[in-house]
Amino acid sequence: KLIGRDGVTEFVNTNEYGEEWQVQPYEDMLFLEARETQFTSCKYPDKKAVANARKLRSAAGFDQLADKACQHLDTIDYALCVEDVMTTGDVGIAAGY
Repeated sequence: KLIGRDGVTEFVNTNEYGEEWQVQPYEDMLFLEARETQFTSCKYPDKKAVANARKLRSAAGFDQLADKACQHLDTIDYALCVEDVMTTGDVGIAAGY
């Protein structure tokens, strides 16, 4: 279940859920430095980017490239890394983890 900050509201739409939990301007800083992602409007991928990601996922062998690029990570970060590599099509993004 995707539960909102109030502990009651249940979300179906993952974008709305993410916006619900985004750090608000009146809340304490979570990071050592102010970053854009602390509170801005969300940036969602355009439809072309999503279509390209789907093509990459179905491309023979690309999942193996993502696996190899992310193999240095633990279980949780590994899954996130593979998803990022598959979505962006950028194997180099794994170095940022």
